Amino acid sequence: MFKLSLPNKKRLYMALYPREPSVENPESFHVALLLMRKQPTNEVDDTVRYHVISKINPQREVVWSFVAEHGVRARTIKLVGLVLLGKIPPDVTQGHLEACLRSIPMEQDNPMWNCTHWVMNAIETLAQEQIIPTPSKPPEMILANADRFISGLERDPEAPIPTCSIEGNEITSELVDSMYAYGPGMRTK
Repeated sequence: MFKLSLPNKKRLYMALYPREPSVENPESFHVALLLMRKQPTNEVDDTVRYHVISKINPQREVVWSFVAEHGVRARTIKLVGLVLLGKIPPDVTQGHLEACLRSIPMEQDNPMWNCTHWVMNAIETLAQEQIIPTPSKPPEMILANADRFISGLERDPEAPIPTCSIEGNEITSELVDSMYAYGPGMRTK
């Protein structure tokens, strides 16, 4: 017997947004997690972006905090690529997912720690909790595959957002809305 798949089962993606590398933070991307339904549109703001951000406190220390942005557009001007991490089982609530993500520690005293480390820890935690399938690659390799995949792309406002598997292989993108109203997308050279 087989299970019928639900047409609007939520998907969890690693999302990559460009940023300028620095000595303290050499990565080329800000990395976040996006929870969205199948085939999201820019007319419906039902995506959730989970990530960690840093701010400087009055004592001039870097302080990391977890952010859950509900009701965001799936496709934004800065989103350059996605990695499909998996479909969320129907019995996993958004509250449970968010509680798992909030529980991931942030290394406040480590100047080399950043959003990439948090996402890699999140992938491991979510797989252990059986919220996403256990990846066939370690999180570091997933990120390296995504970086290689995205580095061979150029912008195209008509193209879907480039999406790859955890192995770095191109897969059909769910984000196909034109970006004319929101900024450029990407496509392969």
